[in-house]
Amino acid sequence: MNDILRFLQQRNSAPKLTAPAPGEQELEQIFRAALRAPDHAWLRPWRFIRIEGERRMAFGELLEQCLLA
Repeated sequence: MNDILRFLQQRNSAPKLTAPAPGEQELEQIFRAALRAPDHAWLRPWRFIRIEGERRMAFGELLEQCLLA
């Protein structure tokens, strides 16, 4: 458990994500971990929304418009 805590305490988030994105196997592991992370009173996400390809750019533009509004 000490290795896990050390990792969490020393990690840094990337300021901007770039390609390549995680593959299917990596995403499966990420989602599996995410199901456990918010485990307060057994509350778990019931779905994950993936935004990929051209839709990712459109979503980014929508977020920018909302921020500017």
